[in-house]
Amino acid sequence: MHLLTNLKNLNLSNAHLCDSIPESFGNLVNLEVLDMSNASLTGSIPASFGNLVNLVQLHLQDNNLSGHLPAGIGFLTSLEFLDLSHNQFCGQIPDSMQRLRHLLLLDLSYNRFCGKIPNSVKSLQRLLKLDLSHNQLSGEIPVGVAMLPNLMDLSLNNNTLVGPLHRGIGALRRLINLDVSYNQLTGTVPKSVLKLRLHTRKLDHNQILGPLPEVDAWKQVTGRHSRSNEVQPF
Repeated sequence: MHLLTNLKNLNLSNAHLCDSIPESFGNLVNLEVLDMSNASLTGSIPASFGNLVNLVQLHLQDNNLSGHLPAGIGFLTSLEFLDLSHNQFCGQIPDSMQRLRHLLLLDLSYNRFCGKIPNSVKSLQRLLKLDLSHNQLSGEIPVGVAMLPNLMDLSLNNNTLVGPLHRGIGALRRLINLDVSYNQLTGTVPKSVLKLRLHTRKLDHNQILGPLPEVDAWKQVTGRHSRSNEVQPF
């Protein structure tokens, strides 16, 4: 592996490796793009990945990876795309991810992450897409989520999130897709959220209370959902 230290792009997607990621991958310190998606990987992310400080894209989705994310992932400060979806990662989302301030896409969906969404997510100011759906996340949606001015796609569905939908989400003017369905959210939907001109707005299967104001922006939305809520439109 030491002979490949100048490598910048490594694509092993769909390779059916059927093995764990070797610690020696941490020696590829000049790597900028690593794609090992759908490669039948097992085991955990090695701690040596913290050495890949030039990495811009990391694609490990659609594998059988498990365990906790190493705190060293926060050293990958050049990352713009991080996709770990469709694995079996568990534990809490590490606070060290707040250092990934160049991230445009963060997809941790379809895993077993638990605990609260860290409020430090507010540090990811360039983020366009945040997908934490289909995990075991609990607690309230932190205010930090409402402090991401460039966010266009927010998916928090299929968790066990509680509390109200934060009104600050209505200030995310670039948001076009919002999915918080299949949680345990309560309270009413803030008017600021209803006024957003979204392509998709999914609030169903929560415990949201009515009345739900009828506004033009709501009527124009495709995929209107209110099932399994206690919503009463005027």
